[in-house]
Amino acid sequence: MHFSWHKLTMLAAVVWLLPASLGRAQGTIRYYQFDPPIHYAGFPGYDFRQIDMDLDGTPDFAISAGAAEVNLVIFNNNRLASFPPLPGESGTDVAPFQAGTQIGSSLDPAMVWETESDYSGGSSLSTCYDVGCIGLWIGVNAYMGVELDIGGSTHYGWIHIFNGGLGSVGEIYDWAYETRANTPIFAGAVPEPSCFSLCVLGILLMFTRRSKN
Repeated sequence: MHFSWHKLTMLAAVVWLLPASLGRAQGTIRYYQFDPPIHYAGFPGYDFRQIDMDLDGTPDFAISAGAAEVNLVIFNNNRLASFPPLPGESGTDVAPFQAGTQIGSSLDPAMVWETESDYSGGSSLSTCYDVGCIGLWIGVNAYMGVELDIGGSTHYGWIHIFNGGLGSVGEIYDWAYETRANTPIFAGAVPEPSCFSLCVLGILLMFTRRSKN
């Protein structure tokens, strides 16, 4: 492959500009994906899967799966987007969000930000009886809206799960949160590609095309 002085000058300019561009282009979303997904199952025995969203060693939430029900447990000062209990009930229903739904301080008026001590019945994904299963998450692939207390600051995030059709089995695919305090996040949002990745890709494409001419 032959490089002209013009090509070398362009390459040097791009490499020289990378450090400054990289600092401006970093995304503000912290994202974790699991391959294979984190599996939970309420049978043949009880299952309890802790969720440490910022990986600081302290669980923020947990999925509690028994033979007949799946609940989300809230720890510390974190909160969960839920539908409040109906009259005569003690527990809430975890709200399923579709991709692209904004998660922030302002929720749908029908929802509440629930803490660990708000409702004695817990936060339900699904409940099964002899005649079948009920719940907003039966066979549903969606996102939970969460509010994290990180160092005393409020951060919004999402947890992506599939709660299987049997009601007490499912998988956690990934989760993310916004690193800027008090800033909404969209369900399913992931970090933007860094300038470094885009620049390297552009350089490779440029010289690949040039070499073929």
